[in-house]
Amino acid sequence: RDDLQENLKTSEGVTLKPESMVDLELGYTYTGRKVTASANLYMMEYWDMLLEDGRISNTGDAIKTNVGRAWRRGLELGVAYKPSDVLRLDANLTLSMNQIEDYTDYIPVIDNQNDWNVVGMTVEHLGKTTMLMSPSLIGMAQVSVSPFAKCARGSLKTTTLSLNGKYVGSQYWDNTESDARKIPGYFVANLSLSHDFKVGGGLLGLKAYVNNLLNNKYYSNVWVARVDDQSAGERVTSEGVYPQATANFMIGVTYSF
Repeated sequence: RDDLQENLKTSEGVTLKPESMVDLELGYTYTGRKVTASANLYMMEYWDMLLEDGRISNTGDAIKTNVGRAWRRGLELGVAYKPSDVLRLDANLTLSMNQIEDYTDYIPVIDNQNDWNVVGMTVEHLGKTTMLMSPSLIGMAQVSVSPFAKCARGSLKTTTLSLNGKYVGSQYWDNTESDARKIPGYFVANLSLSHDFKVGGGLLGLKAYVNNLLNNKYYSNVWVARVDDQSAGERVTSEGVYPQATANFMIGVTYSF
């Protein structure tokens, strides 16, 4: 648990408490000849939850703190429809609430921006907030076509072309629920082509991918550090985003036996 060690080295005067969690889930799955569907309701209840606060250490590890009472509650839905050997449709959706009951933010106070000596803490009580990096909406849809499944012999029957799209809703990059520190929702589409060969006693799989087909520019993670500069009488905020690749290509080879 290197991340916890980093926390102990970085946060002066902070003693981490053990985290406790109770997970309650209720699910149902239907399996038919052409349709499979599932629904799952979950309640993850935390006490003294260990949660990232948006900062990173000087070695790049996320720093965690105890945030007290918190919960992740949501509904997961999934469906797959296969009307024939040629076509398959898949979709899933997650709706969730990811909240801290009573969040207190601690902002280091420094004497100046040359030495960065910590001389105190600014304490801000924010009440109920939404956890960082926890979108309340995630959805995916995919269509897969195996054009030769009925008319070909041998390995051609396995050739499959898939197109999928995933949407991730907006999310905060720290636990203050500030709209000034919020990742916008983004959509990414991907295309893949796969083909399997029987080789020896195993199966050789070839795959090609076009990721981020629509060439969207987006970022999926952020770090943030805020301090109060005593000498200047101002709050200094440093932020760094993790931009994701635009349209890119990959090929893969697998062998199973």
